[in-house]
Amino acid sequence: MRLENNTLINLLTGEIAPADISENKDVPSLQVVLPSGELNRNVSIIVIPGGGYTFLAPHEMQPVADWLSKAGYTCFILRYRLAPAYVYPVPFQDVQRAIRQVRSLIQDNSFNSAKLGVIGFSAGGHLVSTVSTHFSPQETGTGPGEPVNLRPDFQILVYPLISLFNRPPERLVNILGANPSADDIELLSNDKHVTSQTPPAFVFHSIGDQMVGVLHSDLYTASLKEAGVPYEYVRGDYGGHGIAVHPYWTDACLEWLETVSATPASEVVYKK
Repeated sequence: MRLENNTLINLLTGEIAPADISENKDVPSLQVVLPSGELNRNVSIIVIPGGGYTFLAPHEMQPVADWLSKAGYTCFILRYRLAPAYVYPVPFQDVQRAIRQVRSLIQDNSFNSAKLGVIGFSAGGHLVSTVSTHFSPQETGTGPGEPVNLRPDFQILVYPLISLFNRPPERLVNILGANPSADDIELLSNDKHVTSQTPPAFVFHSIGDQMVGVLHSDLYTASLKEAGVPYEYVRGDYGGHGIAVHPYWTDACLEWLETVSATPASEVVYKK
């Protein structure tokens, strides 16, 4: 498959898709954003926007990919399926499909990429933490073919939802559907599922966030530290929810990305 800038990929078929597929809410897709300058870091990043699992926040899609592409990263903007028509496990499976698709492109030499990471915002951050804690290093996943490693090499979480405990029922219904069980809530409270195999993480959260409280990131980074997973955590009073691309965290994230892209995960140290 030849990749060009803004190529759209149908994640149900793996084929290059027509431009209007991005409007089809029943078909998950990837939009390719190639490095925009001479620098190519040979690292790919899947961009997962938030939106409470009911819409895809535009300011967490193209602006994020443009920022990363200017820094030399190949990006894939994920349009995943949404509530109320689709709840867990469908959005999670769409992220797995995206990882499978990008890894297959790497394997068939469509482009060079030493590592594959994921970045997610708010609900997209919940999906990032889900795929980073619920995987087998080698598994078939949701598509055909040979087993593929569905573990991201690194994760970036920006004001992420992490824990589903104590969430209002109207917030849970968009994730798990009506009347979720206690087991379902525990399953997707991802701070409970961090292990030493969880990929290294960069986390940003403002203490002024009233929509998704900073406690979510506090819980996740505490679990990362306990498991010995390398991470960097930018935490402070940066305003409310939905900041998206902002120097509050982007400069630190690019510095972290340079390190994690070039260094084995076991050698990356955590920072508070």
